[in-house]
Amino acid sequence: MARYETSFIVFYDGTCELCQRTKYLLKKWDTHKRLTFQPIQDPSVMNDYPFLKKEQLQKEMHLLESHTYVYTGYAAVKRIMKLLPMTKIVTPILCIPGTNWLGRFLYQRVASNRYQLSGNACRNGGCQINRSSFDRNS
Repeated sequence: MARYETSFIVFYDGTCELCQRTKYLLKKWDTHKRLTFQPIQDPSVMNDYPFLKKEQLQKEMHLLESHTYVYTGYAAVKRIMKLLPMTKIVTPILCIPGTNWLGRFLYQRVASNRYQLSGNACRNGGCQINRSSFDRNS
């Protein structure tokens, strides 16, 4: 197995069952063990990565590459898909004109409704989205 120098940290909503299932699948597909996962509810996140914004982390998944570049939302999904052998084969489809717009649109719909899509996913009131922080124009 090849040794990879680039590190990738996925920041995800640890109170969201849909997010947890996605994490499980990504870990399973990450045969080269390139991804590490960090729930945004972990207090160390804001201390260790002060350049990340809590409100943005609550809105969408973030992917930190080599402690220098941050991908958010659909861009993070695309980058992860390019990394994993299982999903890498479908990445040429992402280059078709219009797929970025559609991907961002679908990602935002899923992200903003992730608790409803998870079914009975909210436990202990910990998964309340700060709706006032959403910018509908972005």
